[in-house]
Amino acid sequence: MLAVEDGWRLWKSAPRREPGGGVVVSAKAELREGAGEYGVWCHGGSGGRYEFGVSGAGRVAIVKRRTGQEGVVLYGPEKAASEGTNRVVAECAGGDGEVTLRMWLNERLVAEATDAEAPLGPGMAGVHAAPEAGKTVRVRFESFALRPARG
Repeated sequence: MLAVEDGWRLWKSAPRREPGGGVVVSAKAELREGAGEYGVWCHGGSGGRYEFGVSGAGRVAIVKRRTGQEGVVLYGPEKAASEGTNRVVAECAGGDGEVTLRMWLNERLVAEATDAEAPLGPGMAGVHAAPEAGKTVRVRFESFALRPARG
C-alpha cells in the first residue's frame, strides 16, 4: 500500500535491475481513497524515469521525469476504460538513440510514445503514486512483475 500526502510523489523500486534490450513492467493496483494517479515506471535511476500512470478519473499518461525538473508529458492525459482494480503494463524498449514506450490498461494498448530527446537507458523499475493538488491518495498494489521485452 502506498499512502501519499499532498505535494508528494512516491515511487518504489523493484527488487532487481532491468534487463538490457528492453523491459516490460506490470502491476495490478486499486485506488483505495483520495484522488490522484498511480502506475509503473521504468528506466529509472538517479537522473530520472519514465512513468506510466492512470488517474482515478480514468486518464492515462506517459511522463518523462528528470530529477529536479518538471515532468515532460510524452503522451496524454487521455481517457481510457478503467476499472476498480486495473492492470497497468508498460514496455520500455529502444536502440539507436531513442526509446519506444507503450502502455496497456487491462490488456488494451492505450498509449504509445517515442523519446529521442536524450532518452533514458535501462536502470530500475517499480511502482508509483501521486495525489492531485491539495489531496492525499492511497493505492493498493496487488502484484508487480518485470521481464525482458520480446524485441
